[in-house]
Amino acid sequence: MAAPAPIKRSYISRVVLAHDVQRMCGGISEIKLVPNINILAGPNGSGKSTILRVIRDKDWCSNMGCEVERVGERNLEFVAFDGELDNPRAMPGRGPLQFISHVGSHGEVQKRAYSFISERLQPGMLVLLDEPESALDIVGVKKLGALIISRTDLQWIVASHSPFIWGLQQHAGARLVELRPGYVQAALAQYKAMMG
Repeated sequence: MAAPAPIKRSYISRVVLAHDVQRMCGGISEIKLVPNINILAGPNGSGKSTILRVIRDKDWCSNMGCEVERVGERNLEFVAFDGELDNPRAMPGRGPLQFISHVGSHGEVQKRAYSFISERLQPGMLVLLDEPESALDIVGVKKLGALIISRTDLQWIVASHSPFIWGLQQHAGARLVELRPGYVQAALAQYKAMMG
């Protein structure tokens, strides 16, 4: 397998968490990120959404004393989507997706939202997704995974509970960040036991 081409775009390389935020994230002081796919895994309350907020909200990050380190000189434009809060059917009136039809199931509206977002992604963007599998069926999660691995020109930081999303760590240049060490292996063993 050939080595991946060097990354020439800007991307987030590291997040340093201040003391108070470390407590929200199970004692983690820093997270190193790769330029392609980053998956944040951990149980509810382990700090996945908090880390995305540190990256997304400069004022909050600064007020909390956290640091977000970047590689490259270019401006880093980002797209953020929370699978629960930004679904226009669940929270009408929030964000740029509010005009998407409210007709259909939560999952159908979610699929339309991801289609809308994917058509507008520009090379070099940072994409922050918080539990994007929320309301999607297995086919929808697999399509989302296919989108993520197809766009190697973007940096993805995805907080997820889905084994399908965790599986993206197998792709070249991807990184799985466990906010509770051993969580993924334990969760997969539990899932396997439940399925018999």
